[in-house]
Amino acid sequence: VVGPEDPLAAGLVDKLTAAAIPVFGPPLRAAQLEASKLFSKQFMQRHRIPTAGAVTVTARDDLEAVVSRLPGRAVLKQDGLAAGKGVLASDDKQALLTFGREALEKGPLLIEEYLEGRELYSAVFGGKKPRVFPTWELVFRHPGSHPRIATRAVKFSPPLQRRLGIVNRAARLPAALERRVHKIARATWDALSLSGYARID
Repeated sequence: VVGPEDPLAAGLVDKLTAAAIPVFGPPLRAAQLEASKLFSKQFMQRHRIPTAGAVTVTARDDLEAVVSRLPGRAVLKQDGLAAGKGVLASDDKQALLTFGREALEKGPLLIEEYLEGRELYSAVFGGKKPRVFPTWELVFRHPGSHPRIATRAVKFSPPLQRRLGIVNRAARLPAALERRVHKIARATWDALSLSGYARID
């Protein structure tokens, strides 16, 4: 089972598959959904999967123009893997500009609208008859703990969650919202399958 982002983004699953070694994990092209924020955003927009509005900038002039027009809080995301350090949510335009200029030295930058709400996630498993599993939720008990520390380590490390005051639990949702989450999860699976990213065994 290949779980960490770095080996997935490096194509380890593809290499093991080519060597006829049984492996569970997404191939390189599907791992780009986690490895590249720009790739992920474009994928969701292309398949009309609900996501925050965003623009991509590649130059300082574009960054400064977009930030100057922001009505309030925004989220800047550095493309690529950054161990949870490549994201800044702020309404301080100078802080956004400073972060953005540094991020642009490494590649494209995503400027996203800021969304308030709960962090929910669901998993889909299966081949030709996929099954959507119950929805889970990350609960951040300490002010300011999200989104800066919502990294992979937080999501999969119970000791770290306890130390930071974060609870990973089954979500208590109204039936209509649960159905909507499952509908989005299934739509994402279908889009992955259509694009040839999901493995249908």
